[in-house]
Amino acid sequence: MLKTSSQGSRIEEVLNDATTDLKNAKLPDFVGKILVPVTTKAAKFVPAAASAIPLPFVDRVGAFVLSVPLHAMKLGYSILPHADLEKDQQNQLRTVMQQTAGIDLVSEMQESNLQEIPSEKDRINTFQDQELSFLVEIVGCENLVTGDLKSTINPYVRIKFRNKILHNTKHQLKTSNPIYTLRKNGFFLFTTSVRELFLGDINVGVQGLMLEVCDFNSKGSDDVLSTALVPPKDIYNAKEERLIYPLPLFLEEQQENVQGSIAVRIRRATGYDKEFLSAYEEYEKRNETTGVPQKNNHQKGKKKRGEYGSGTLKSMLEKKVKTFVENGKKIEKYKVLPFPDPELVTGTDSSTDDSNHADTDSFCSGDPIWKTASEIENITMQPSRHYLYIGSGNIARVYLEILACNNLPNKDIPLFGRKKSDPFVQVVYEDCICRTDVVDDKNNPRFLPYTNRSFVLHSHFPSSVINLGVFDHDRGTNHDFIGRASVDLSSLRPRTEYILDYKLYDTALFETRNDNGTIRIRVRMEVDNPRAYLLAGLSLPPPRYVNCSTYKEFKCVHKTCYGGNDMNRYSIVTVLELVAELLDYKRFYYYAAYALRSQFLWRGSHHVVTISKKKIYVPLNSCYAFAMAVTLIEKPYLLPSFLFLTFALVLMSSMRWRNDHPNPWWRCHKFTDLAKVLFLGKYTSLSSETIAEEERANEAKMFDLTWNQLIDAAEKKAEAKAKERAEIGEALNQELEAIGGGDIEMSTLLLRSKIHSLRVSKKFVFPIQQVLLETCKWFRFAKNVFLWEEPLSFWLALGFLCLSVVFVKLEVVRRSIWVIGWAVRIVTWTLFGPWMKLVGWYVLRTDFGCEESKVVKEEAVRLERQKDNEKTLEETRVKNELAFKLRDFRQYFYGKFLTKVHILKFDRYIDTPLSSSSARPWQEASHMDPSYRNILEVKPRTRKTGQELLGLMIPNQRDVVPDIDKTEVDD
Repeated sequence: MLKTSSQGSRIEEVLNDATTDLKNAKLPDFVGKILVPVTTKAAKFVPAAASAIPLPFVDRVGAFVLSVPLHAMKLGYSILPHADLEKDQQNQLRTVMQQTAGIDLVSEMQESNLQEIPSEKDRINTFQDQELSFLVEIVGCENLVTGDLKSTINPYVRIKFRNKILHNTKHQLKTSNPIYTLRKNGFFLFTTSVRELFLGDINVGVQGLMLEVCDFNSKGSDDVLSTALVPPKDIYNAKEERLIYPLPLFLEEQQENVQGSIAVRIRRATGYDKEFLSAYEEYEKRNETTGVPQKNNHQKGKKKRGEYGSGTLKSMLEKKVKTFVENGKKIEKYKVLPFPDPELVTGTDSSTDDSNHADTDSFCSGDPIWKTASEIENITMQPSRHYLYIGSGNIARVYLEILACNNLPNKDIPLFGRKKSDPFVQVVYEDCICRTDVVDDKNNPRFLPYTNRSFVLHSHFPSSVINLGVFDHDRGTNHDFIGRASVDLSSLRPRTEYILDYKLYDTALFETRNDNGTIRIRVRMEVDNPRAYLLAGLSLPPPRYVNCSTYKEFKCVHKTCYGGNDMNRYSIVTVLELVAELLDYKRFYYYAAYALRSQFLWRGSHHVVTISKKKIYVPLNSCYAFAMAVTLIEKPYLLPSFLFLTFALVLMSSMRWRNDHPNPWWRCHKFTDLAKVLFLGKYTSLSSETIAEEERANEAKMFDLTWNQLIDAAEKKAEAKAKERAEIGEALNQELEAIGGGDIEMSTLLLRSKIHSLRVSKKFVFPIQQVLLETCKWFRFAKNVFLWEEPLSFWLALGFLCLSVVFVKLEVVRRSIWVIGWAVRIVTWTLFGPWMKLVGWYVLRTDFGCEESKVVKEEAVRLERQKDNEKTLEETRVKNELAFKLRDFRQYFYGKFLTKVHILKFDRYIDTPLSSSSARPWQEASHMDPSYRNILEVKPRTRKTGQELLGLMIPNQRDVVPDIDKTEVDD
């Protein structure tokens, strides 16, 4: 029985009881339609009328008087069957879900694993009472206006369910097209049941989510601009798709309706969604004053000395060099930095700032604190004891160890004898950023095997390079940039350990760059599926982005990727450098001229055999050119096939020229090796290689010197000819002036003011700089593809070969000529015959008097064009929504400062390892130091995810479980 909120009226209780019984009784329709409204109205007015009579016991007497006939009526229809209210609700639920949402109740219960419940009634009750949690994203609104046409509005969205406010987004300032992201409270959880979602309440007329778009007013009440309703069907069936609902807006001044819209995304909430939003709410409470969320990463406890350096004062007072006497000889030893081996130092934690071993005097040869230069060098080359697994790729693993730097410049201010830098190395690879420990007061630092120097980088693309930046650590200000180097992995072979030395330059983009020392690394690459690794280079990878939590770290990452010169900033020097770079590509003309001259003169191009230390070359390129030329004379239809074959042979010649270079670090993978990997799959891989230090270094120097001399001679010859032509032209002009030749201006000239200075405006030059920069980028990429610096080179060569074969086998040209010939015949006979007169009469007749048809056609064209424009705008808006949302999530997870990391090689100069580098098979290197056998087998694994986010609504961080290195197990 339903009870109302009146003043305990017994008359009202009797009438409500009668109304309920009448609703549940199976009476004829006309009886129910008459009696139910009568009792309902009576329950409202009769108690009020009775209360107006100033007599006692009116309420009780009236209730008794009404109850007698009502009980008699009950007794009369009690013999009639009554409806089962619960069963009616179940039938109503089945009907509503089937008709309005298109949902089969039986199949939904099967998916909910309710078949174990024996009774169907209990199954339905359990199903309709089960809790449903939805994740709702308010994506944004479009074309919002107010009724009085205010110039600016500050819209936000209020979400209601059953007349209760569930959530409010934050307002956007002065926009008619707001986008709500994580920072604008665009996400919330909505929990309900099946019964509440589809059946609702008899006191609530609206079912579903009510979206009210309001205009925020800081000085008064907020105005409701419009409302939209998300029906239960869309809520229940939504799976992250973008749902758009109209927002009807009425303009009072113009007396017309304007159609706005609101977009939402809905899906079933997961445990990760609930955990994330709960954590984000606490996160917002801690940081509600900041414009962008910023995590607090303050670690508790002692910090390792190598992580942040020791400080200026402590480093100045600390001894770095001591003299010991051993066997009657004075030996100079150096303090082990950043801290001694924790496994050899007992009784204290040697890695923390509180451990001070500066005054420890130990004369034994196994002193962990003081070592000679050779001992430190030997310790540096030992295998690393632990690796930091980082990144989210899955096609390859790169084992990187930062070993040492040499001849670094002094970046610290000379003070009390302290003149050296405090270097550390920043590593940026795809979506990974990491760094080594800081070594205090060293221009030749050594990163020891127990420090943070070793990383396992998980790769996405085979064309990615490892960016290494060396910095001088400063606690107060930004870290001083020393130099950078990029490690190209495209030419490395699996199961080979490389020890590589690189020069550190301040930039890789300008022609004038400074050499600031060298860096030594040890790197190894392991590929589980060589075919998948090769196929990953078939497409152009998108750029990657990495976020940093502080501006100081952002500067390090940016300079590691791009060096000390930012070419995106306006500068006349940058414009001149870009122009000089474009002019420098004329050097390719000399290489091409030499190759063509060699081909026409039948000079050797392919090495066949070596006799008495003399290499014998055969002119196969000339043979190919001669054979194609002779064949084309007889069969000219093979021209397209031979063109594709020529492109492939040009790429092959470039690859062969690189592999014939005496410098082993200039070589690349051969086409035949990559083809074996492609066709034979994971059972075939590139074999390991062995390269000794200074291998063929003198030959490489002579080779480069010879080419430079040839190019310099060709350039000087071209300059001499240009100078000669200029002198001849100048002499001719002087002679013409002497004899009065040329055109003579007869009219009087106006006096013109002299321009003493030329002011070049950024407004006009900066767009030119941007165009030049993009042009240079793609010139660099084309050069790298031609020189086999990119994995795409193999696919281009293979594609050209396949096209050449296809054009020959399928006789494409012949068939095309036949098809084109018949097409021309058909068109000629169809369009130029006398029957076109009839077409003009009956088909293309122009009715100049029918303006209405013209208007209809023009309107149709306009609507079609408008439809295309709206589609383009919609695609752009969706792209912007996803970009803004991803930006906020990246800032939440990783920090607010963002740097773009290029996967393709867009640097002007590609760093090549120095001749002091070496390589050896991994099996041999793993047994180099048997004393560290246990360390190699049991390595502590530290995991750090890369900065890749997966998911549409609330993305999560992609994590790759560290695979056990098969080579370690085999060894």
